[in-house]
Parts: sequence; structure tokens; C-alpha cells
Amino acid sequence: RFRNVTGVQTCALPICYCGRLDPMAQGVTVFLTGDMLTSENIATWNSCRKTYRFCAVLGVHTDSYDCLGRITISADVGASQVHSYDAALMALNGTEFWQEFPPLSAYRYKGRPLWSHARRGTLPQPTPGAMRQIYSIARKEEPRVMRMADYRAMVLDDISQLQSPEEFSASTIREGWQKVGGLVHLLEYEAVVSAGTYIRGLVADTGRQLGIPAHAWRITRTALTSTRSEEHTSELQSRFGISY
Repeated sequence: RFRNVTGVQTCALPICYCGRLDPMAQGVTVFLTGDMLTSENIATWNSCRKTYRFCAVLGVHTDSYDCLGRITISADVGASQVHSYDAALMALNGTEFWQEFPPLSAYRYKGRPLWSHARRGTLPQPTPGAMRQIYSIARKEEPRVMRMADYRAMVLDDISQLQSPEEFSASTIREGWQKVGGLVHLLEYEAVVSAGTYIRGLVADTGRQLGIPAHAWRITRTALTSTRSEEHTSELQSRFGISY
């Protein structure tokens, strides 16, 4: 993507990115190169606040906490449960909390990422985690109800766009989605969180505490600190003539 945008096919300069995104997430990412590639700048960008838009999908829980995982629980969710879930998530506004790292994540434990431990059956107990903070969170739309067949079609389309879908056992995951039916409830939020916060973990953990199967869908990082993705897009359009 960097080559497509800049037109630079080869580059002798070192380059790195700051702020890893999950496979099913998208949005703003910072690349540092040249004089900007310093330990101080890397630390600054890795530790800044992040803003995300995302959907909490109630009715299905997966082992990855997003749609790119094996379905572990599916159940009908009532209107009162949707209200309870929304209230619980909104109650985290302005709070600091302990968050366990998702089992299928890149956090390294004893030299291996947790996803590797999950595949080997060697996940540590208790699950390691860290203190995180939610600076603000707001629901952006009224909750929506959707037929599973319609939601499944969008999920399968998202999975098909992965660069290497079989690295994530995509065929098995597709089969799992084909077996579930009923309805799902979609709640869309925007949150400003501290560095290292897993949005998919926030969504799934809130559901688990209430006994509601939940996972995150279409996570989009829209800002790092005060830098808006729209500003970057505008600059890229003017400099390189691209459009999104």
C-alpha cells in the first residue's frame, strides 16, 4: 500500500510502523523513516491515545473476539440485555481498568505470541494483562437488529478480503458462520483509549461479564492523539492524486 501511494518501489531508507492493527481492523497507522525514525519518536507514537469506531455485535462470541475467529457461543439476545450491555460499556467512560490480553493476540509471553501459545495449548494462567484507560466512549447510532444471514454475508465478504486468509484458518471459520442463525444486535461506538487497549477485548469482556455473547466488528482507528485520519487522507490526495 505504501508503494502504491508514494510510487516508490524500492527504498534504501529504513522504515517502521507504530501501533499494530489487528488483521480485521483498519485505519490510521504511522510510518517513520529518515530523520523521523528515532527511538524517541517510536516511543511517542506507540504510547499516544487512539480513537476507534467499532461495532459491538451481540449474539455471537468467538475465540478471537472479532469475526475472524471460531464461534464458541451463539444465543438469542433480548432488548433488556442490549440495554444492559450498552449501560455497562458506557459506565467505563473516564475509567481505568485491568484488561487481559486476548488469547489470539501478538502479546509475547516467554518468547512466543499468545496466539502461538493458544495453538500449542500452552496459554498462561492467569492470562497476562495491563492497566488501560478509556478517556471517552459514546454510542454513535441507535442499536440495530439484523438477520444473521445478512450479517454473515458481510462477515464472509470481510474475510475474503484478507491478504492471506488461510493463515487464519479462514475455511474453518467460514463453515462456522454458515451454521449459525437467528438475529444479531449491532451497537456502534466511538472510543478514545490509552495505547495498547484491545477494542475486541473490551467488547467481548463486557459481554462475558453480563453473560451476553459478543464480538467486535469493523474496528477502525480514526486518530492517534490529535491527528485525524481525514487530515492524512486529504494530504495524500493532494500530494499523490489518490482517492479512497
